[in-house]
Amino acid sequence: MEITPAYREFLAARRELAAIATRQKGVITRAQLFDLGFSSSGISRLIAAGHLHRIHRGVYAVGHTALTLHGRWMAAVLACGPEAVLSHHAAAALHELRTTPGGLIDVTAPGKRDHDGVRC
Repeated sequence: MEITPAYREFLAARRELAAIATRQKGVITRAQLFDLGFSSSGISRLIAAGHLHRIHRGVYAVGHTALTLHGRWMAAVLACGPEAVLSHHAAAALHELRTTPGGLIDVTAPGKRDHDGVRC
């Protein structure tokens, strides 16, 4: 069976999607998916097939929803934009300066962002 160039590109995009998700603790943004060449309908198909799971508006867990604490922190930061950073108690816990906080995830970013479970 011959693999078409379009299918070869699709496979390469899927491999890069997995690589990005691995670097980002299991999450990826819609903008990153577009950069990889996925269309809105392609993203919708990945969601319908259970390959992507919405965590925040524009942020998806790849393959499953069992994110680690670091994955949840990364999803919160990505949801708040490219200039966002983890902050306050969560940032201190990330650097092992204090115990892991419960409740909302604090993120510092320019402008107001509204995401469930995130204080921005």
